[in-house]
Amino acid sequence: MKKLILAFLAAMCCTVMALAANSKATKIEYEPGKIMYFILNENHTATVTWGGNDSFSGTTEYAGSITIPSTVRYDEKDYTVTGIGDNAFLFCNTMSSVTIPEGVTSIGAWAFRACQGLNSITIPEGVTSIGEMAFMACTRLNSIT
Repeated sequence: MKKLILAFLAAMCCTVMALAANSKATKIEYEPGKIMYFILNENHTATVTWGGNDSFSGTTEYAGSITIPSTVRYDEKDYTVTGIGDNAFLFCNTMSSVTIPEGVTSIGAWAFRACQGLNSITIPEGVTSIGEMAFMACTRLNSIT
């Protein structure tokens, strides 16, 4: 019972952190009709961040097969995508596959937490760190390239 309570509290803490990070998120349409949320940095790098709409559900804007862009443009500036932040795809249950581009070097803690529809992911060789429990509760994940 203690483990269950501790796991719940940890999940709540991470969700609160994701909500706080979301306040800095910039919603970018990187292809016609395709959006993603990013933290844009002064050095013209970008990190994919959480775009959920409340504390217990991910955004419904990520559905089917997702390819994270290698660059995004915002305010007439180009940003290189170098990371996937903590909780970035939290509870995105309608996402079936993800392709991460070259140039991304890190995947944050719980980045794909409880993406129960996720069955495949392609991770480039340049990824040097994958955060704790990045794929926790991805019950259908059966292919990692």
